[in-house]
Amino acid sequence: MRTTLLLPAMTLLIAGAVRASEVFSMEPDWTYPVTGLHIPLRIAAACIDEDAFPDLVVGNTWLDNFTVFYGIGDGTFTLGEEYASTSPDWIELADIDNDCDIDLVLRTLINPTDSIAVYFNDGTGLFGSPVKSPGPWGEKDFAVFCVDYINNDPCLDLVSIRTSEYVYAMFGDGTGSFTSELIFTAEDEPIYGINCGDVDNDSDVDIVLICWGRLCVLLNDGDGSFTSNGYYEGFANEDHGSLGIGFLDSDDLPDIATMPGASYGDYSVYSFLGDGTGGFAVFGWWIDLGIAHYQASIDDYDLDGFNDAFFTGGGGNLLMLGDGTGNLQFDYFNYYLSYCQTAGVIDLDLDGDIDYVTASHHSPDPFRIEVFLNKTIQTGIGDSSTESANGSLFLEISENPVSVASEVHFFLPVSASSSLTVYDIHGREMDTILEGILSAGDHSVVWDVVDYPTGCYTLVLRTETASVSRRCIRI
Repeated sequence: MRTTLLLPAMTLLIAGAVRASEVFSMEPDWTYPVTGLHIPLRIAAACIDEDAFPDLVVGNTWLDNFTVFYGIGDGTFTLGEEYASTSPDWIELADIDNDCDIDLVLRTLINPTDSIAVYFNDGTGLFGSPVKSPGPWGEKDFAVFCVDYINNDPCLDLVSIRTSEYVYAMFGDGTGSFTSELIFTAEDEPIYGINCGDVDNDSDVDIVLICWGRLCVLLNDGDGSFTSNGYYEGFANEDHGSLGIGFLDSDDLPDIATMPGASYGDYSVYSFLGDGTGGFAVFGWWIDLGIAHYQASIDDYDLDGFNDAFFTGGGGNLLMLGDGTGNLQFDYFNYYLSYCQTAGVIDLDLDGDIDYVTASHHSPDPFRIEVFLNKTIQTGIGDSSTESANGSLFLEISENPVSVASEVHFFLPVSASSSLTVYDIHGREMDTILEGILSAGDHSVVWDVVDYPTGCYTLVLRTETASVSRRCIRI
């Protein structure tokens, strides 16, 4: 099936000076210098050691290594181990061997071949020697891959592209080895971007591609084979791009936010709204500031209840705020010279909102790793003081760490519309424990964590005028 769409229904021009953002500052909260210039970096973030604080892995293609930075939990890091690795062109962090430790998956590109290397975590944040598999013969300039469950076994797989027009599944066996299989060939056109997600709500992982001027949707047949669901047009591109899969409107059907590359001479952001069957219709088109991005995510960055789109890498970071209709409003853009193609997007200071870490070179300043903390909730390490700024709001978790359930106690100085919300370490909302107009005084509620994965969570108590948060470890 091929679907041709008309020009987007909404076109907005982003022009003039960059406005102040309520979400991110223009200046970083923490920096770390990197020796030299023109060093392509890849950055990924996850909890890789034993303390439940987010850590960083920084791949350096110029120095042929990757380095671990261990998080303290407040958005700062200590320098950890350095590992030799030839040309780490793309890195991802995932539990490959199902032992509850986060491993490192790395793709190297060395002409005329490429390979996938898995470095297993020993549980303390140290990585062993790599297990290597032949790669799908990628191009030197674009090594992107996605990690997800593609077929119906319990082992994580990879999906990768060759920009010349091919899509490969790399089926994992849980030991770090992968077997490549060609699963799709585009219609004689290059492929510029890829992401995975369940776009037809059938509980298996589908693939969305950025092709030449259109999106291509591949639906999973449930066993790791894929069927094309059509092409969805509406833009023209000549460069690598990014797309995020998530919810942009209120119908609970997966949508897409994408920056496909060069569009009619400009770099633009598009939103495509999904119909729940894997079909998409373009909703909006917004002119960007002339930067191609390699990474995109959809999440609620400003915690207003509506998902937003965040584009990182390739010369800058761009936040577009959503309003629940599919519309995206420009909020934040931070430009740098294009030496970092990926960013770590996670709650770095454990306060319940999503931060990011990237690398930049603002001439004449030296090249450096930079952490930008989200300003939506500003409570440091995720445990704000027991009182808020007005000296009255109180929140306490009786059992921490918690294994089954814990009683949560809080105090409201006056009757107010209140909510008690749980966020995971990525800053994503996991659950609302209670919500409504509550009376002044002491309150308590049981927080059941039986269905929560092990890890670090943040509870945030909000009223109309204040908020307070507490960090908790689920064991």
